[in-house]
Amino acid sequence: MNHKIKKLAIVFFLLFFAGFSKMIAQVTVLKSGWADALCIKYDQYSKVVEEVPGYRLQIMYSNNREETNAAKAKFYQSFPNIRAYVNYEQPYYKLRVGDFKNKLQLTRAMALVAPIYSGCFTVRDDVKIK
Repeated sequence: MNHKIKKLAIVFFLLFFAGFSKMIAQVTVLKSGWADALCIKYDQYSKVVEEVPGYRLQIMYSNNREETNAAKAKFYQSFPNIRAYVNYEQPYYKLRVGDFKNKLQLTRAMALVAPIYSGCFTVRDDVKIK
């Protein structure tokens, strides 16, 4: 009698896992239309918007264009991974660096740049996102 119970348990066990394995093999992924629409809108938005409000460090200004461009070249020697921009606002050429979207990024960069350019300060500007 005990032997019949063991056989019955083994058969039940095998049938259970045979049915369970079929359930595992039949995974269905349901995706919502709003998720696809959101992804498409994000792609469209990121192609259109190239600048967002953010921060830059202004490291110098001068009324001499050549002096400002020389300072930009010197900056690139020290920090090749940080973009630099020369903006002209009459009567000064302003050398601004970085594309920082938040103050945390700005603070990290300022810790690197300030020892070399002690007069640098923060300015709000539209920054490139790419």
